[in-house]
Amino acid sequence: QLLQDDCVPLSTSLGPSASTSSEQLPDYLRPSANWLDAFTGYFAQEQTGFRLLLDKTSIPQDFSIPHSDRLREWRSFCYGIDEDRSTKNSIVYALASADQMMAIRLIKWMTAWMAIDQLRRIEGIWLWYLILRLDSLLDHDDTHVLRELCRRLISIRSNIGHNIGQNAETQLDHRRNEIAAINILIAAVTRGYKQYDLELL
Repeated sequence: QLLQDDCVPLSTSLGPSASTSSEQLPDYLRPSANWLDAFTGYFAQEQTGFRLLLDKTSIPQDFSIPHSDRLREWRSFCYGIDEDRSTKNSIVYALASADQMMAIRLIKWMTAWMAIDQLRRIEGIWLWYLILRLDSLLDHDDTHVLRELCRRLISIRSNIGHNIGQNAETQLDHRRNEIAAINILIAAVTRGYKQYDLELL
């Protein structure tokens, strides 16, 4: 469960780089090849489990989601969910009420809403469950949306590394969970949906 109770499913800390790039990331920002290989199976299990959860979810009668084209209402809805034990329930109810098209639309919107150098915890939680909600096989347009999300996350990770700079030891402690969440979401796209070329960025 991504970022539930400030935990992440796998450790992404201090592994050797999974690949090379023209602008090499520090080791503490990029997960190891072994971690990525282990994540592939983990993601498949989580996706199967989440789909089963959605199938058996009973949506409360007093629960509702904004209309599909109401961007501002959706933004308020997504960011207005309290980050407590009810967070997952609210997201599960929302995604059990939404179809594939709405899930893709939310990923596209949230990609635009994110800051250039930060992934907020509530964004990480939403994006994790949105990706789990998607069909295993995506068409070209839906895949493009996922790839744009991945590119944005990679850019955020790079900006975090730039901002940490020479104070890595001090800065890393309070951003470790955020960096891990970014790597998890990137891997959900690259490994979960076989967009391996993005790992070279």
